[in-house]
Order: sequence, then structure tokens, then C-alpha cells
Amino acid sequence: MKSNVTQLVDRLEADGLVERTADPNDRRSRIAVLTAAGRKAFTRGMEIKQAAEHELFGALTADETEKTASPDGEAGEGGQVIEVGTLF
Repeated sequence: MKSNVTQLVDRLEADGLVERTADPNDRRSRIAVLTAAGRKAFTRGMEIKQAAEHELFGALTADETEKTASPDGEAGEGGQVIEVGTLF
């Protein structure tokens, strides 16, 4: 049975978003490398993510932003996290 990661890479490869190449540091391994189409899709995905973040969090005050969770999942200053229901 294939692992979930292998199935995901198989699908990305079939879609032309990655290609498997030899690992220069380990002859036994292969690595998945983004193709030009994969880089384009990644860039577009990041644009969509940033637009969604702006839409969701753009209305927050500086104080509210400071209290929300940081991108690395750590709590904001003072360890406070605002419940979403209290923001709107």
C-alpha cells in the first residue's frame, strides 16, 4: 500500500506540477521538484492565501492583531488569543 505522501506526489506529477529527480546527496532516493507549472500554481496559491488573509484580518485593529495567534501558531503578546466570534 502506498503512503499518503507517495499518492500525493503521484497526483502532483500526473498533473505536471512536480517531477521526480535523483537526490544528489543520496543515490537511493528521489526528490520531487516543482516544474514551471508547479511554480506558477504555487505563486497563484500564495496570492489567493494572502488575499484571504487580508479579507479575514484586514479589519482588525493593531491591538486585535497583536492578540491573535502568530503564523507559527504561538499566542500573541501576553498569550492572549481572541475567539473568532468576538471579532465581528
